[in-house]
Amino acid sequence: MTVAETLKDLYILIKEEDTEKLLSMFVGEPVIDTPLEGRITGIDEFIEFADRQHQWLSGHDAGQQFVEITANVKRICVEILLYLQHDTRNIDLPVAIVADLDGDRVSAIRVYHSTWPLTGKHKVREPLLEPVEGLEEPDFVKQYMQALEEGNTEQILDIFEDDGYAREPGSSGYMHSGKAGLKDFLFISIA
Repeated sequence: MTVAETLKDLYILIKEEDTEKLLSMFVGEPVIDTPLEGRITGIDEFIEFADRQHQWLSGHDAGQQFVEITANVKRICVEILLYLQHDTRNIDLPVAIVADLDGDRVSAIRVYHSTWPLTGKHKVREPLLEPVEGLEEPDFVKQYMQALEEGNTEQILDIFEDDGYAREPGSSGYMHSGKAGLKDFLFISIA
């Protein structure tokens, strides 16, 4: 199983209690950082984490859907939707699993998702990565940020394709599609 396949099936493997397969993807001691549990380091902590996650996923009748993989030689990002039953509600939680690569293995994993649908609160995490000097945003990101700062809805809409969308991290109930949906979302966001 490749790193991409293992990461794609991360929650499935946890739910199946296949800790051995999970540990085998790490080049050394496992390191994983999640929004709810924070930083987990070392084999013993990872096994305890996987056991807690197994119980939690099973208790919430979790399932998942693969969305996309983006990768280069240094890093891989796997996007999934995690389906959960939580407090009598069905939640589809967008999750990004990002791994730092060391050859064909992983040196560290960072998991990103909103905590709002699970706890009713936003949790702000400390920066997980060190700043990198000399990085520059692509022009469309600069244009978006400038237009957002100016409150210029039309300029923001011009950046999107006609079928473009913005999805808030909470769930699919917060998806804003097409120019009209985006305009409504931006009106509320910028106001």
